[in-house]
Amino acid sequence: MNDVGKSFGLLLARYRGDAGLTQQELAERAGLGVRTIGALERSERAAPHRSTLRRLAQALGLPRSDWQNFISVGAGPTPAPPPASQVTSALAAQAAERVGRALHQTGASTDALREFELARRMHRQLGNHDGLARLHGRIAQVLVDTGRFGPALAEVLEAPTGSRITPRTQMLLAMVAARALELHGQPLDGLTHADRAVALAHSINDDHQLAAAYVRRGSLAVQAGLLDNAATDFEAAGRLASQSGDLVRTVQADLGRATVALQRGPLDTARLCAERALAGAEQLGDVLRMVAAGTYAASIAREQDDAAGSRQLAALAAVPCRGVSLVQNLHAQIVLALLDLDAGATAAARGRLEPIVDPAQTLLDASSRREALMLLATADLLDGNLSGAVRRLEDADVLTVSPAFQIPDTIKMVVDILVAQGRADSALATAESMVVRADTSGSVLHRLEALRAVSVAARALGRPAQAAAAIAQSRHLAAAHGFLLRERLLRQPPGAKPTDQ
Repeated sequence: MNDVGKSFGLLLARYRGDAGLTQQELAERAGLGVRTIGALERSERAAPHRSTLRRLAQALGLPRSDWQNFISVGAGPTPAPPPASQVTSALAAQAAERVGRALHQTGASTDALREFELARRMHRQLGNHDGLARLHGRIAQVLVDTGRFGPALAEVLEAPTGSRITPRTQMLLAMVAARALELHGQPLDGLTHADRAVALAHSINDDHQLAAAYVRRGSLAVQAGLLDNAATDFEAAGRLASQSGDLVRTVQADLGRATVALQRGPLDTARLCAERALAGAEQLGDVLRMVAAGTYAASIAREQDDAAGSRQLAALAAVPCRGVSLVQNLHAQIVLALLDLDAGATAAARGRLEPIVDPAQTLLDASSRREALMLLATADLLDGNLSGAVRRLEDADVLTVSPAFQIPDTIKMVVDILVAQGRADSALATAESMVVRADTSGSVLHRLEALRAVSVAARALGRPAQAAAAIAQSRHLAAAHGFLLRERLLRQPPGAKPTDQ
Protein backbone atom coordinates (compact mmCIF):
# COMPACT_ATOMS: atom_id res chain seq x y z
CA MET A 1 0.00 0.00 0.00
CA ASN A 2 1.46 3.41 -0.92
CA ASP A 3 0.80 6.73 0.82
CA VAL A 4 -1.11 8.14 -2.16
CA GLY A 5 -3.41 5.11 -2.35
CA LYS A 6 -4.01 5.21 1.41
CA SER A 7 -4.85 8.91 1.29
CA PHE A 8 -7.37 8.41 -1.50
CA GLY A 9 -8.95 5.42 0.23
CA LEU A 10 -9.53 7.47 3.38
CA LEU A 11 -10.81 10.43 1.34
CA LEU A 12 -13.27 8.26 -0.61
CA ALA A 13 -14.59 6.62 2.57
CA ARG A 14 -15.03 10.03 4.20
CA TYR A 15 -16.91 11.52 1.23
CA ARG A 16 -19.12 8.42 1.01
CA GLY A 17 -19.95 8.69 4.72
CA ASP A 18 -20.74 12.40 4.36
CA ALA A 19 -23.11 11.55 1.49
CA GLY A 20 -24.83 8.87 3.59
CA LEU A 21 -24.21 6.15 0.99
CA THR A 22 -23.34 2.50 1.42
CA GLN A 23 -20.65 0.97 -0.80
CA GLN A 24 -23.42 -0.80 -2.73
CA GLU A 25 -25.34 2.45 -3.31
CA LEU A 26 -22.21 4.31 -4.44
CA ALA A 27 -21.28 1.46 -6.77
CA GLU A 28 -24.74 1.54 -8.39
CA ARG A 29 -24.68 5.32 -8.83
CA ALA A 30 -21.17 5.29 -10.34
CA GLY A 31 -21.75 2.24 -12.52
CA LEU A 32 -18.97 0.31 -10.78
CA GLY A 33 -18.75 -2.98 -8.92
CA VAL A 34 -19.16 -2.94 -5.13
CA ARG A 35 -15.89 -4.88 -4.86
CA THR A 36 -14.16 -2.10 -6.76
CA ILE A 37 -15.42 0.49 -4.25
CA GLY A 38 -14.27 -1.65 -1.34
CA ALA A 39 -10.84 -2.24 -2.87
CA LEU A 40 -10.38 1.49 -3.53
CA GLU A 41 -11.25 2.37 0.06
CA ARG A 42 -8.83 -0.28 1.33
CA SER A 43 -6.15 1.01 -1.09
CA GLU A 44 -5.87 -2.44 -2.69
CA ARG A 45 -6.12 -1.23 -6.28
CA ALA A 46 -3.88 0.82 -8.53
CA ALA A 47 -4.79 4.45 -9.15
CA PRO A 48 -8.12 4.53 -11.03
CA HIS A 49 -8.51 6.18 -14.42
CA ARG A 50 -9.55 9.85 -14.37
CA SER A 51 -12.87 9.00 -16.06
CA THR A 52 -13.63 6.64 -13.14
CA LEU A 53 -12.75 9.36 -10.64
CA ARG A 54 -15.11 11.82 -12.37
CA ARG A 55 -17.95 9.26 -12.18
CA LEU A 56 -17.26 8.79 -8.45
CA ALA A 57 -17.21 12.54 -7.81
CA GLN A 58 -20.55 12.93 -9.58
CA ALA A 59 -22.08 9.96 -7.76
CA LEU A 60 -20.93 11.38 -4.41
CA GLY A 61 -22.55 14.71 -5.25
CA LEU A 62 -19.32 16.63 -4.65
CA PRO A 63 -19.38 20.34 -5.45
CA ARG A 64 -17.31 21.29 -8.49
CA SER A 65 -14.84 23.09 -6.23
CA ASP A 66 -13.88 19.72 -4.63
CA TRP A 67 -13.58 17.75 -7.88
CA GLN A 68 -10.03 18.84 -8.70
CA ASN A 69 -8.66 17.83 -5.30
CA PHE A 70 -10.56 14.51 -5.34
CA ILE A 71 -9.31 13.61 -8.83
CA SER A 72 -5.75 14.76 -8.16
CA VAL A 73 -5.46 12.66 -5.01
CA GLY A 74 -7.03 9.62 -6.71
CA ALA A 75 -4.92 9.78 -9.86
CA GLY A 76 -1.66 10.20 -7.96
CA PRO A 77 1.34 12.22 -9.09
CA THR A 78 1.70 12.92 -12.83
CA PRO A 79 4.46 10.70 -14.21
CA ALA A 80 7.54 12.42 -15.53
CA PRO A 81 7.78 12.57 -19.33
CA PRO A 82 10.05 9.92 -20.88
CA PRO A 83 13.62 10.98 -21.66
CA ALA A 84 14.24 12.36 -25.14
CA SER A 85 16.43 9.34 -25.94
CA GLN A 86 13.53 6.99 -25.16
CA VAL A 87 11.21 8.93 -27.47
CA THR A 88 13.84 8.79 -30.23
CA SER A 89 14.23 5.02 -29.82
CA ALA A 90 10.46 4.50 -29.98
CA LEU A 91 10.24 6.50 -33.22
CA ALA A 92 13.19 4.60 -34.67
CA ALA A 93 11.52 1.28 -33.80
CA GLN A 94 8.32 2.38 -35.56
CA ALA A 95 10.30 3.45 -38.63
CA ALA A 96 12.19 0.14 -38.80
CA GLU A 97 8.92 -1.79 -38.55
CA ARG A 98 7.36 0.27 -41.37
CA VAL A 99 10.40 -0.32 -43.59
CA GLY A 100 10.31 -4.04 -42.78
CA ARG A 101 6.65 -4.32 -43.77
CA ALA A 102 7.30 -2.53 -47.07
CA LEU A 103 10.23 -4.84 -47.83
CA HIS A 104 8.16 -7.90 -46.93
CA GLN A 105 5.43 -6.85 -49.37
CA THR A 106 7.97 -6.63 -52.20
CA GLY A 107 9.36 -10.10 -51.46
CA ALA A 108 12.68 -8.95 -49.99
CA SER A 109 12.40 -11.34 -47.04
CA THR A 110 16.03 -11.18 -45.86
CA ASP A 111 16.02 -7.38 -45.71
CA ALA A 112 12.59 -7.39 -44.05
CA LEU A 113 13.83 -9.74 -41.33
CA ARG A 114 16.82 -7.47 -40.70
CA GLU A 115 14.55 -4.44 -40.15
CA PHE A 116 12.13 -6.38 -37.97
CA GLU A 117 14.99 -7.70 -35.82
CA LEU A 118 16.25 -4.13 -35.38
CA ALA A 119 12.79 -2.93 -34.32
CA ARG A 120 12.44 -5.86 -31.93
CA ARG A 121 15.75 -5.07 -30.20
CA MET A 122 14.59 -1.49 -29.70
CA HIS A 123 11.23 -2.55 -28.24
CA ARG A 124 13.04 -4.94 -25.91
CA GLN A 125 15.32 -2.14 -24.67
CA LEU A 126 12.29 0.13 -24.19
CA GLY A 127 10.40 -2.54 -22.26
CA ASN A 128 7.51 -2.25 -24.74
CA HIS A 129 5.87 -5.66 -24.35
CA ASP A 130 3.16 -5.11 -26.95
CA GLY A 131 5.64 -3.85 -29.54
CA LEU A 132 7.91 -6.79 -28.79
CA ALA A 133 5.06 -9.28 -29.23
CA ARG A 134 3.98 -7.60 -32.46
CA LEU A 135 7.50 -7.92 -33.89
CA HIS A 136 7.49 -11.63 -33.05
CA GLY A 137 4.37 -11.81 -35.21
CA ARG A 138 5.93 -9.80 -38.07
CA ILE A 139 9.01 -12.02 -38.11
CA ALA A 140 6.81 -15.13 -38.01
CA GLN A 141 4.91 -13.85 -41.08
CA VAL A 142 8.14 -13.62 -43.08
CA LEU A 143 9.22 -17.08 -41.92
CA VAL A 144 5.89 -18.58 -43.01
CA ASP A 145 6.17 -16.93 -46.42
CA THR A 146 9.63 -18.46 -46.87
CA GLY A 147 8.49 -21.96 -45.90
CA ARG A 148 10.06 -22.03 -42.43
CA PHE A 149 6.98 -23.14 -40.51
CA GLY A 150 8.73 -24.54 -37.42
CA PRO A 151 10.72 -21.35 -36.70
CA ALA A 152 7.58 -19.30 -37.38
CA LEU A 153 5.60 -21.19 -34.74
CA ALA A 154 8.54 -20.84 -32.33
CA GLU A 155 8.37 -17.05 -32.80
CA VAL A 156 4.68 -17.09 -31.89
CA LEU A 157 5.25 -19.25 -28.81
CA GLU A 158 8.14 -17.05 -27.62
CA ALA A 159 6.15 -13.81 -27.91
CA PRO A 160 5.32 -12.03 -24.63
CA THR A 161 1.84 -12.67 -23.24
CA GLY A 162 -0.37 -11.13 -20.60
CA SER A 163 -2.59 -8.12 -20.10
CA ARG A 164 -0.07 -5.71 -21.63
CA ILE A 165 -0.50 -7.32 -25.06
CA THR A 166 -3.32 -5.67 -27.03
CA PRO A 167 -6.06 -7.79 -28.63
CA ARG A 168 -4.93 -6.61 -32.08
CA THR A 169 -1.40 -7.93 -31.49
CA GLN A 170 -2.78 -11.17 -30.05
CA MET A 171 -4.84 -11.55 -33.22
CA LEU A 172 -1.77 -11.06 -35.44
CA LEU A 173 -0.03 -13.88 -33.57
CA ALA A 174 -3.08 -16.16 -33.76
CA MET A 175 -3.50 -15.57 -37.51
CA VAL A 176 0.14 -16.26 -38.38
CA ALA A 177 0.13 -19.43 -36.26
CA ALA A 178 -3.05 -20.63 -37.99
CA ARG A 179 -1.54 -19.99 -41.42
CA ALA A 180 1.72 -21.77 -40.55
CA LEU A 181 -0.16 -24.83 -39.32
CA GLU A 182 -2.42 -24.83 -42.39
CA LEU A 183 0.55 -24.78 -44.76
CA HIS A 184 2.28 -27.46 -42.69
CA GLY A 185 -0.74 -29.76 -42.93
CA GLN A 186 -1.91 -29.54 -39.30
CA PRO A 187 -5.47 -28.19 -39.65
CA LEU A 188 -6.83 -29.23 -36.25
CA ASP A 189 -4.09 -27.36 -34.38
CA GLY A 190 -4.53 -24.49 -36.82
CA LEU A 191 -8.26 -24.30 -36.12
CA THR A 192 -7.54 -23.67 -32.43
CA HIS A 193 -5.60 -20.53 -33.35
CA ALA A 194 -8.16 -19.52 -35.99
CA ASP A 195 -10.97 -19.78 -33.41
CA ARG A 196 -8.99 -17.45 -31.15
CA ALA A 197 -8.44 -15.02 -34.03
CA VAL A 198 -12.19 -14.91 -34.70
CA ALA A 199 -12.93 -14.24 -31.02
CA LEU A 200 -10.30 -11.47 -30.85
CA ALA A 201 -11.62 -9.84 -34.03
CA HIS A 202 -15.08 -9.79 -32.43
CA SER A 203 -13.63 -8.19 -29.29
CA ILE A 204 -12.04 -5.29 -31.19
CA ASN A 205 -15.14 -4.86 -33.39
CA ASP A 206 -13.09 -4.87 -36.61
CA ASP A 207 -15.08 -6.27 -39.55
CA HIS A 208 -12.06 -6.33 -41.87
CA GLN A 209 -10.05 -8.45 -39.44
CA LEU A 210 -13.07 -10.62 -38.64
CA ALA A 211 -13.58 -11.38 -42.34
CA ALA A 212 -9.88 -12.29 -42.63
CA ALA A 213 -10.18 -14.61 -39.62
CA TYR A 214 -13.25 -16.31 -41.11
CA VAL A 215 -11.37 -16.88 -44.39
CA ARG A 216 -8.40 -18.44 -42.56
CA ARG A 217 -10.66 -20.66 -40.44
CA GLY A 218 -12.61 -21.69 -43.53
CA SER A 219 -9.44 -22.75 -45.34
CA LEU A 220 -8.37 -24.86 -42.37
CA ALA A 221 -11.83 -26.40 -42.14
CA VAL A 222 -11.61 -27.52 -45.80
CA GLN A 223 -8.29 -29.22 -45.10
CA ALA A 224 -9.78 -30.90 -42.02
CA GLY A 225 -12.75 -32.15 -44.03
CA LEU A 226 -15.26 -29.89 -42.25
CA LEU A 227 -16.91 -28.62 -45.42
CA ASP A 228 -20.12 -27.37 -43.76
CA ASN A 229 -18.07 -25.33 -41.29
CA ALA A 230 -15.91 -24.01 -44.12
CA ALA A 231 -18.95 -22.98 -46.18
CA THR A 232 -20.41 -21.14 -43.17
CA ASP A 233 -17.16 -19.26 -42.56
CA PHE A 234 -16.70 -18.26 -46.21
CA GLU A 235 -20.31 -17.04 -46.35
CA ALA A 236 -19.79 -15.00 -43.17
CA ALA A 237 -16.57 -13.54 -44.56
CA GLY A 238 -18.26 -12.62 -47.83
CA ARG A 239 -21.20 -11.00 -46.05
CA LEU A 240 -18.96 -8.91 -43.78
CA ALA A 241 -16.71 -7.92 -46.67
CA SER A 242 -19.69 -6.86 -48.75
CA GLN A 243 -21.15 -4.77 -45.92
CA SER A 244 -17.85 -2.97 -45.29
CA GLY A 245 -16.86 -2.63 -48.95
CA ASP A 246 -13.76 -4.78 -48.41
CA LEU A 247 -13.14 -6.07 -51.93
CA VAL A 248 -9.96 -7.94 -50.93
CA ARG A 249 -11.86 -10.13 -48.44
CA THR A 250 -14.72 -10.50 -50.94
CA VAL A 251 -12.30 -12.02 -53.45
CA GLN A 252 -10.85 -14.31 -50.77
CA ALA A 253 -14.33 -15.43 -49.72
CA ASP A 254 -15.29 -16.20 -53.33
CA LEU A 255 -12.15 -18.28 -53.79
CA GLY A 256 -13.05 -20.12 -50.58
CA ARG A 257 -16.58 -20.79 -51.84
CA ALA A 258 -15.07 -22.13 -55.07
CA THR A 259 -12.83 -24.46 -53.07
CA VAL A 260 -15.77 -25.91 -51.15
CA ALA A 261 -17.85 -26.34 -54.31
CA LEU A 262 -14.91 -27.98 -56.07
CA GLN A 263 -14.82 -30.65 -53.35
CA ARG A 264 -18.52 -31.42 -53.06
CA GLY A 265 -20.06 -29.88 -56.17
CA PRO A 266 -21.57 -28.61 -58.23
CA LEU A 267 -18.74 -27.64 -60.57
CA ASP A 268 -20.89 -24.89 -62.07
CA THR A 269 -20.97 -23.19 -58.66
CA ALA A 270 -17.22 -23.61 -58.23
CA ARG A 271 -16.59 -22.00 -61.59
CA LEU A 272 -19.05 -19.16 -60.95
CA CYS A 273 -17.34 -18.31 -57.64
CA ALA A 274 -13.87 -18.45 -59.21
CA GLU A 275 -14.94 -16.20 -62.10
CA ARG A 276 -16.51 -13.77 -59.62
CA ALA A 277 -13.22 -13.71 -57.68
CA LEU A 278 -11.40 -13.00 -60.94
CA ALA A 279 -13.67 -10.02 -61.66
CA GLY A 280 -13.12 -8.66 -58.15
CA ALA A 281 -9.35 -9.06 -58.37
CA GLU A 282 -9.38 -7.30 -61.74
CA GLN A 283 -11.31 -4.40 -60.19
CA LEU A 284 -8.72 -4.25 -57.40
CA GLY A 285 -5.83 -4.40 -59.82
CA ASP A 286 -4.49 -7.26 -57.69
CA VAL A 287 -2.19 -9.13 -60.07
CA LEU A 288 -1.57 -12.23 -57.97
CA ARG A 289 -5.23 -12.80 -57.14
CA MET A 290 -6.19 -12.23 -60.79
CA VAL A 291 -3.77 -14.95 -61.81
CA ALA A 292 -4.86 -17.30 -59.01
CA ALA A 293 -8.60 -16.84 -59.63
CA GLY A 294 -8.24 -16.97 -63.41
CA THR A 295 -6.19 -20.15 -63.47
CA TYR A 296 -8.47 -21.72 -60.86
CA ALA A 297 -11.52 -20.97 -63.03
CA ALA A 298 -9.65 -22.24 -66.10
CA SER A 299 -8.81 -25.52 -64.36
CA ILE A 300 -12.47 -25.98 -63.36
CA ALA A 301 -13.56 -25.29 -66.95
CA ARG A 302 -11.14 -27.96 -68.12
CA GLU A 303 -12.65 -30.44 -65.65
CA GLN A 304 -16.00 -29.61 -67.29
CA ASP A 305 -14.49 -30.45 -70.72
CA ASP A 306 -14.97 -26.81 -71.74
CA ALA A 307 -11.68 -26.42 -73.60
CA ALA A 308 -12.65 -23.09 -75.19
CA GLY A 309 -13.70 -21.61 -71.85
CA SER A 310 -10.55 -22.90 -70.20
CA ARG A 311 -8.34 -21.24 -72.82
CA GLN A 312 -10.26 -17.97 -72.55
CA LEU A 313 -9.93 -17.87 -68.75
CA ALA A 314 -6.26 -18.81 -68.95
CA ALA A 315 -5.71 -15.91 -71.35
CA LEU A 316 -7.38 -13.52 -68.90
CA ALA A 317 -5.10 -14.83 -66.15
CA ALA A 318 -2.01 -14.31 -68.31
CA VAL A 319 -2.71 -10.65 -69.10
CA PRO A 320 -1.64 -9.25 -65.68
CA CYS A 321 1.81 -10.82 -66.05
CA ARG A 322 2.79 -8.10 -68.48
CA GLY A 323 4.31 -4.97 -67.03
CA VAL A 324 4.13 -5.92 -63.35
CA SER A 325 6.93 -6.05 -60.82
CA LEU A 326 9.49 -8.84 -61.12
CA VAL A 327 8.42 -10.56 -57.90
CA GLN A 328 4.74 -10.53 -58.89
CA ASN A 329 5.65 -11.83 -62.33
CA LEU A 330 7.62 -14.72 -60.86
CA HIS A 331 4.69 -15.79 -58.70
CA ALA A 332 2.33 -15.41 -61.64
CA GLN A 333 4.51 -17.57 -63.88
CA ILE A 334 4.39 -20.39 -61.33
CA VAL A 335 0.59 -20.41 -61.37
CA LEU A 336 0.46 -20.25 -65.17
CA ALA A 337 3.01 -23.06 -65.48
CA LEU A 338 0.69 -25.23 -63.43
CA LEU A 339 -2.03 -24.65 -66.01
CA ASP A 340 0.44 -25.42 -68.83
CA LEU A 341 1.23 -28.77 -67.21
CA ASP A 342 -2.46 -29.46 -66.71
CA ALA A 343 -2.79 -29.17 -70.49
CA GLY A 344 0.36 -31.25 -71.13
CA ALA A 345 2.30 -28.26 -72.49
CA THR A 346 5.61 -29.16 -70.85
CA ALA A 347 7.75 -26.94 -73.08
CA ALA A 348 5.68 -23.86 -72.23
CA ALA A 349 5.88 -24.71 -68.53
CA ARG A 350 9.67 -25.08 -68.70
CA GLY A 351 9.95 -21.70 -70.38
CA ARG A 352 8.16 -20.10 -67.44
CA LEU A 353 9.90 -22.05 -64.67
CA GLU A 354 13.56 -22.39 -65.65
CA PRO A 355 14.38 -18.68 -65.01
CA ILE A 356 12.75 -18.92 -61.58
CA VAL A 357 14.94 -21.78 -60.32
CA ASP A 358 18.13 -20.21 -61.67
CA PRO A 359 20.55 -20.01 -58.67
CA ALA A 360 21.15 -16.35 -59.55
CA GLN A 361 17.46 -15.61 -58.87
CA THR A 362 17.34 -14.40 -55.27
CA LEU A 363 14.07 -12.45 -55.14
CA LEU A 364 11.70 -15.40 -54.79
CA ASP A 365 11.14 -16.98 -51.38
CA ALA A 366 12.25 -20.53 -50.64
CA SER A 367 8.77 -22.08 -50.67
CA SER A 368 7.97 -20.63 -54.11
CA ARG A 369 11.30 -21.85 -55.51
CA ARG A 370 10.52 -25.30 -54.13
CA GLU A 371 7.11 -25.18 -55.80
CA ALA A 372 8.72 -24.27 -59.13
CA LEU A 373 11.14 -27.20 -58.81
CA MET A 374 8.24 -29.54 -58.09
CA LEU A 375 6.46 -28.37 -61.24
CA LEU A 376 9.62 -28.87 -63.29
CA ALA A 377 9.86 -32.40 -61.88
CA THR A 378 6.28 -32.95 -63.06
CA ALA A 379 7.29 -31.78 -66.54
CA ASP A 380 10.23 -34.21 -66.49
CA LEU A 381 7.92 -37.08 -65.54
CA LEU A 382 5.47 -36.20 -68.31
CA ASP A 383 8.38 -36.20 -70.77
CA GLY A 384 9.68 -39.55 -69.47
CA ASN A 385 12.83 -37.99 -67.99
CA LEU A 386 12.96 -39.87 -64.69
CA SER A 387 16.53 -38.90 -63.77
CA GLY A 388 15.68 -35.24 -64.39
CA ALA A 389 12.65 -35.48 -62.09
CA VAL A 390 14.76 -37.06 -59.35
CA ARG A 391 17.37 -34.32 -59.68
CA ARG A 392 14.68 -31.63 -59.38
CA LEU A 393 13.28 -33.20 -56.22
CA GLU A 394 16.75 -33.51 -54.72
CA ASP A 395 17.27 -29.80 -55.41
CA ALA A 396 13.97 -29.10 -53.67
CA ASP A 397 14.96 -31.25 -50.65
CA VAL A 398 11.78 -33.31 -50.79
CA LEU A 399 12.84 -36.75 -52.12
CA THR A 400 12.90 -38.98 -49.05
CA VAL A 401 11.47 -42.29 -47.87
CA SER A 402 11.66 -41.27 -44.21
CA PRO A 403 8.50 -41.30 -42.07
CA ALA A 404 9.48 -37.74 -41.13
CA PHE A 405 8.69 -36.61 -44.70
CA GLN A 406 7.75 -32.95 -44.30
CA ILE A 407 5.75 -31.89 -47.37
CA PRO A 408 2.48 -33.86 -47.61
CA ASP A 409 1.36 -32.31 -50.91
CA THR A 410 4.32 -33.88 -52.74
CA ILE A 411 3.46 -37.46 -51.78
CA LYS A 412 1.94 -38.30 -55.18
CA MET A 413 5.05 -37.28 -57.10
CA VAL A 414 7.48 -38.98 -54.71
CA VAL A 415 5.57 -42.26 -54.90
CA ASP A 416 5.32 -42.07 -58.70
CA ILE A 417 9.08 -41.54 -58.97
CA LEU A 418 9.94 -44.33 -56.53
CA VAL A 419 7.68 -46.72 -58.45
CA ALA A 420 9.27 -45.68 -61.75
CA GLN A 421 12.70 -46.37 -60.22
CA GLY A 422 11.62 -49.90 -59.33
CA ARG A 423 11.46 -49.05 -55.61
CA ALA A 424 7.78 -49.80 -55.09
CA ASP A 425 8.48 -51.21 -51.60
CA SER A 426 9.97 -47.85 -50.54
CA ALA A 427 7.06 -46.07 -52.22
CA LEU A 428 4.57 -48.10 -50.18
CA ALA A 429 6.45 -47.46 -46.92
CA THR A 430 6.49 -43.73 -47.65
CA ALA A 431 2.78 -43.64 -48.52
CA GLU A 432 1.81 -45.62 -45.41
CA SER A 433 3.85 -43.31 -43.18
CA MET A 434 1.99 -40.35 -44.68
CA VAL A 435 -1.37 -41.97 -43.89
CA VAL A 436 -0.28 -42.14 -40.24
CA ARG A 437 0.90 -38.55 -40.27
CA ALA A 438 -2.35 -37.34 -41.87
CA ASP A 439 -4.33 -39.20 -39.19
CA THR A 440 -2.29 -37.45 -36.50
CA SER A 441 -2.61 -33.97 -38.02
CA GLY A 442 -6.31 -34.31 -38.84
CA SER A 443 -5.86 -33.37 -42.51
CA VAL A 444 -8.53 -35.19 -44.50
CA LEU A 445 -7.16 -33.84 -47.79
CA HIS A 446 -3.69 -35.20 -47.06
CA ARG A 447 -5.09 -38.55 -45.93
CA LEU A 448 -6.98 -38.89 -49.20
CA GLU A 449 -3.78 -38.18 -51.16
CA ALA A 450 -1.78 -40.61 -49.02
CA LEU A 451 -4.35 -43.40 -49.48
CA ARG A 452 -4.27 -42.82 -53.25
CA ALA A 453 -0.48 -43.16 -53.09
CA VAL A 454 -0.83 -46.41 -51.13
CA SER A 455 -3.06 -47.81 -53.89
CA VAL A 456 -0.52 -46.84 -56.59
CA ALA A 457 2.39 -48.43 -54.74
CA ALA A 458 0.40 -51.55 -53.83
CA ARG A 459 -0.60 -52.10 -57.46
CA ALA A 460 3.07 -51.74 -58.49
CA LEU A 461 3.97 -54.46 -55.96
CA GLY A 462 1.28 -56.78 -57.32
CA ARG A 463 -1.01 -56.42 -54.32
CA PRO A 464 -4.43 -55.69 -55.86
CA ALA A 465 -6.34 -56.43 -52.65
CA GLN A 466 -4.35 -53.83 -50.70
CA ALA A 467 -4.78 -51.31 -53.54
CA ALA A 468 -8.54 -51.90 -53.61
CA ALA A 469 -8.75 -51.56 -49.83
CA ALA A 470 -6.96 -48.18 -49.98
CA ILE A 471 -9.38 -46.94 -52.67
CA ALA A 472 -12.34 -48.16 -50.60
CA GLN A 473 -11.04 -46.27 -47.56
CA SER A 474 -10.59 -43.15 -49.70
CA ARG A 475 -14.14 -43.42 -51.03
CA HIS A 476 -15.59 -43.89 -47.55
CA LEU A 477 -13.55 -40.98 -46.17
CA ALA A 478 -14.55 -38.68 -49.04
CA ALA A 479 -18.23 -39.54 -48.64
CA ALA A 480 -18.15 -39.16 -44.85
CA HIS A 481 -16.78 -35.63 -45.09
CA GLY A 482 -18.94 -34.48 -47.99
CA PHE A 483 -16.20 -34.54 -50.65
CA LEU A 484 -18.84 -35.70 -53.11
CA LEU A 485 -17.03 -34.98 -56.37
CA ARG A 486 -13.91 -36.75 -55.16
CA GLU A 487 -15.97 -39.70 -53.95
CA ARG A 488 -17.67 -40.03 -57.35
CA LEU A 489 -14.30 -39.80 -59.11
CA LEU A 490 -13.00 -42.66 -56.95
CA ARG A 491 -15.91 -44.80 -58.19
CA GLN A 492 -15.04 -44.09 -61.84
CA PRO A 493 -12.30 -45.64 -64.00
CA PRO A 494 -8.85 -43.95 -63.87
CA GLY A 495 -8.72 -40.78 -65.96
CA ALA A 496 -12.48 -40.14 -65.85
CA LYS A 497 -13.71 -36.59 -65.27
CA PRO A 498 -15.80 -35.74 -62.20
CA THR A 499 -19.42 -34.93 -62.96
CA ASP A 500 -22.13 -33.03 -61.14
CA GLN A 501 -24.69 -35.77 -61.39
